[in-house]
Amino acid sequence: MGRPHRMLLALSGLGMGAVLSVMWFSAHGEQLHPGPGSIPLMIGMGAGLLPLVVFVQILRTGALFGQKPATALVGLSQPLLYAAGMNVLLPSMLGDLFEVWAVAKRVGQSAGRVLAILVHRFCGTLSALTILAAVAIAVGRPSIGVVVGTGAVGAYLLVDMCAHRWSRWISMPGRPPPEAIPGFGILGTLRHLGLAVVQHTIEVVAIFCLAIGLGTPVSPGAAAVMVSIIEGVTYLPLPLAGAGANHWGATTVLEMASGPGVSTGVLVAAAHALQVLMGALCVALAMILQPKRDVVAPDAAR
Repeated sequence: MGRPHRMLLALSGLGMGAVLSVMWFSAHGEQLHPGPGSIPLMIGMGAGLLPLVVFVQILRTGALFGQKPATALVGLSQPLLYAAGMNVLLPSMLGDLFEVWAVAKRVGQSAGRVLAILVHRFCGTLSALTILAAVAIAVGRPSIGVVVGTGAVGAYLLVDMCAHRWSRWISMPGRPPPEAIPGFGILGTLRHLGLAVVQHTIEVVAIFCLAIGLGTPVSPGAAAVMVSIIEGVTYLPLPLAGAGANHWGATTVLEMASGPGVSTGVLVAAAHALQVLMGALCVALAMILQPKRDVVAPDAAR
């Protein structure tokens, strides 16, 4: 059996395991009430998992530029931490513009090419969030969930296949048109998509643990849809992680997923507060970090 077939088989197995896990927790998750001594532990687990989300984001970005994990952590941590914090505390476009400039300086490539690669990463993020929503949908509507999840994977593969075309259309004011970027191939694209799914699954687990600790347990499916809404809202030009829109979207989704009469305000407010706090910590940590050099060359070709 070739590598592509093994990869697809592994992804299919993981997807089936995720759907079965969500179905079990959807049926029995409300029984998960922590004892008095475990409440701080569950809240701490929820908060402690969030830094891993930023860590995986750094690894994802480094992989797209052909960098090994150690090289990415050294060269890209500071600009990506700044960008993550700016996207939370300020309107998201400001953090994105800074990220393009700072990453281009670190990897020694043109801003236009870096922008095209970050657009590729953005498409992977949207696909991953759609996959998480599809897993939640598959609990009640398996046929719809499978179609949505398959469509998300196929759409990202199509983005990669057409990268050499659409990347030519991306240009920055005052700069020459960028050269076309090559695609990463089916396996490379699935690996990047897998990292994106892992990144946001960690966030789902964090929300799930936080909900148990706060005494308002929700199913993993509801947590997955909540993460999809929260992360999607951060792309709106609103400060403080989409304040207002974040609360409205997450509350609406949780009430629909959990049923009427379920109080979700505390969970939504706590999750948003942690997100804003993480943004502030990202900026603080980025100010502390001192890069060893301005430009970090890729370790090897993809």
